[in-house]
Amino acid sequence: MPQVKICGITNLKDAGIAIDAGADFLGFICYPKSSRYVAPARIAGILSDLRSFGFTQDRPLSAHLRTVGVFVNESLKSIRQILAQTGLDLAQLHGGESPQVLKQLNGRAFK
Repeated sequence: MPQVKICGITNLKDAGIAIDAGADFLGFICYPKSSRYVAPARIAGILSDLRSFGFTQDRPLSAHLRTVGVFVNESLKSIRQILAQTGLDLAQLHGGESPQVLKQLNGRAFK
């Protein structure tokens, strides 16, 4: 069955609409040069608000919902820090990142 990622989430309302539409993944742009960039503190706030409505990483609103940060040529250290700070489940690497970076993220990233 196809999976759907709705990307460019910038606020709680959009996240709720994406969840209601049946999204499998909520995507947050972590690339500062993008017009849809969301600062890590804001992502953390949106995810915190979702958790207050019953979403948790251990018990998502739906059995399949995951959150994704989209990164472009970010350092491994920065990706790890942002994942930890925000509570995002996964990193989508959208730049020239090497296969080694994928491996070092231990299954928490895709390209």
